[in-house]
Amino acid sequence: MNNKAFISVVFPTWNSASYVRRSLESTLAAMDEDCELVCVDDGSKDNTVEILHEFEDRDPRILVIEAEHGGCSAARKRGVEASTGDYVLFMDSDDLLAPGAIAAMREELSDDTDILVANVSEKFTDGSTRLLYSGHPREMGREEYARYLMGRGVDFMLHGKLFRRRLFNVYHWATDDVMKGIFHRCLLFQLVCASTGRIVIVPPVLAYFYVRRSASLSAMLSLRVEGVTELWRLMRLLPLPRPEFVRWSLDVMDKMIVQRGIPMPDDYGPAQDLAAMAEGLELEPHYRHILRVLTDTRLRVSEARRLVREGTLTAQSPHLSFVVTVRNNFAGARRTMESIFDTGFRNIEIILVDDGSEHGESVRLNTYSIKYPRIHLRKHTQPLGMGQARMTGIQAARGYAVMCVNAGDVIHWEGVIKALDIVDSGYDVALMGARVPLRLTDFEATEFRPSEYMAGEAGDVSDVSDVSDVSDGGDAIFRSVLERRITPHSVCPAVSRMAFVKSLTLVCTDDDYSTDDLWMLSIAAAGGRMGWTDVTGYSMLGNVAKELSGRERVDSELRLGRTVLDLLHKLAKDTPENRELAAKGVTAGLRRAVRRQRQSPLFGGRRARKLARYIVEHPDFAAFYMAAGAPAPTREALL
Repeated sequence: MNNKAFISVVFPTWNSASYVRRSLESTLAAMDEDCELVCVDDGSKDNTVEILHEFEDRDPRILVIEAEHGGCSAARKRGVEASTGDYVLFMDSDDLLAPGAIAAMREELSDDTDILVANVSEKFTDGSTRLLYSGHPREMGREEYARYLMGRGVDFMLHGKLFRRRLFNVYHWATDDVMKGIFHRCLLFQLVCASTGRIVIVPPVLAYFYVRRSASLSAMLSLRVEGVTELWRLMRLLPLPRPEFVRWSLDVMDKMIVQRGIPMPDDYGPAQDLAAMAEGLELEPHYRHILRVLTDTRLRVSEARRLVREGTLTAQSPHLSFVVTVRNNFAGARRTMESIFDTGFRNIEIILVDDGSEHGESVRLNTYSIKYPRIHLRKHTQPLGMGQARMTGIQAARGYAVMCVNAGDVIHWEGVIKALDIVDSGYDVALMGARVPLRLTDFEATEFRPSEYMAGEAGDVSDVSDVSDVSDGGDAIFRSVLERRITPHSVCPAVSRMAFVKSLTLVCTDDDYSTDDLWMLSIAAAGGRMGWTDVTGYSMLGNVAKELSGRERVDSELRLGRTVLDLLHKLAKDTPENRELAAKGVTAGLRRAVRRQRQSPLFGGRRARKLARYIVEHPDFAAFYMAAGAPAPTREALL
């Protein structure tokens, strides 16, 4: 018994104003005079900090630290560094401590206790609860406790445990945001590896109430293969017999990669290590199958596809919603959805919006969607355009993040995961690289790289571990869209925070050619935090063979110009400078239309001159530039 142990409670917060008071009150009620509460605010945008200081002023046991946003791991690290206790207890800002919890845990401590594990009760939003531990009190060394963790597979949380403060002196803090989905496991295993004393499990002591909110970010975050790699590195530090270690490692890889459909490289290091360690061992068929899946790319993709087909969505909202818009293009829509299935993402949904397809195509889409439980079909009885179809899909989507996809286009998991990491770290929109056809009539493609448009305005955030604030880039992106320097295909290769998209003033026309420009303009005008990665996550193939004629392209450009002017007025950004930039954008679009005609192999020069004459004689041409307050280009300037 160690009644003199001083306990430090580390309490990170981020935008927690709506529920942090309840957690603080429960924590203070569970503390005594031999305790301190170290609150670390991780750059909250709401009034969380004011609430923390309010409690700090009334209780001398509370220390409040204000930090820049760096993620939960970085906030915990700051809290531990500032703590002075003999033991550390981690607390989340939406959870609760049981009355008298700390005193009860202290009663079970002895001088050689490194880790003490109390009981945790999960509280769900429907009012139900679940106790995580059962059985009698037990004392273990680190090897025995590691086996206990391996066998149970549930006790990976930091909550409800006391950690001796000195363990953190040898713990290597991994604060990279890529650790989100698996951070608890990695931290706990490092502390177990660092332990040399006793580990005590006391199930009768109910200390912690872990509140599972269905909309909480931690409930929806996906695991990343990098996090599993870090866990593997920690597992290798434990001195366990090879047969037992191999079997348990295969179980872990099965639960964290195979059954979750997590994409991984063909030469994934832990899988190769496990294959080498398993040589000469007589493994049960179940373990041999897991090993084959881990080391065989084709089998792994097949297994992931099966899980997506047969699986159901989690009780929480899906983390990522794909909105796929289609009209009379069943083959393209199937190619798009199969590319999504091939990623192996599990915590997803696909909102397939049929924009008034003809009867035969509509029946095929409906039949296809019935086969796959993750596809939710929405129908328009008549064609309303791609923009309206996207709005229908977004309204039906339930994910934390959303990605719009045109039927026939293909996604690539590497870029999508990078973009998801950026959004998970606090950004509103994350653009990614894309393969874009040079002409819509062929498959020759070029790369769209966001950094080419945004370099100099803000840093590239491909490395999510060092995310810089790009809020100031919003105005630059807005100007680029107005001038048409960011091309229309910038919208689809993007992952956006759902709440941000639903808050936008989105404008669309019945002209699909203009929709992407208007959406990108609305996104940029909202001033949200934008990040980007040049990793390719999207290939544009859906518009192949949908080449517009020269006159159709000109009509679309002038309609787009008028709509942009209306949108500027609606967004309260109707300034002379912005109207002039919009005019430059339309001029650039008209010049591209003329240039396309000149590139025609047959009578290109004559076609270009004829289209330029059509432009300057168009009834909307002079009217647009007059409304924009900018000089109209001459026929010679267009040529």
